[in-house]
Amino acid sequence: MGETECVVGLRCCSSSWRRRPVAQAADGPVVLPPGPAKATIESKCKRCHDLKKIVKQRQDPKWWAATLEKMVDKGLEIEPEDEVEVVKYLSKNFGVTAAAKPQDTRPIRATQIRVVAAPSPARS
Repeated sequence: MGETECVVGLRCCSSSWRRRPVAQAADGPVVLPPGPAKATIESKCKRCHDLKKIVKQRQDPKWWAATLEKMVDKGLEIEPEDEVEVVKYLSKNFGVTAAAKPQDTRPIRATQIRVVAAPSPARS
């Protein structure tokens, strides 16, 4: 008996092997990961920004703090302790060292793999 051959199509995402900090439908809303500043970001930042813009930044704590200060200068009302928590949260979940660095959600191109199976042994 000869070998059995099967060609299977395979498609996966490059970041599927890691847990991503943000869940996002293709064109749907961003779902922030749990954390102490999640509610603050959803209530304060979403007033002026789409969360997609925020989570794509991938910046360090210094950058997040400076950016948040700019928002305060433009009228954002936030308690100093909340400001500290927001910077920690964004740096942890959407910083330069968070999860996939930077998070690459592009799909790997479709690939084909060849599966070759040996014939089953003859039964007596």
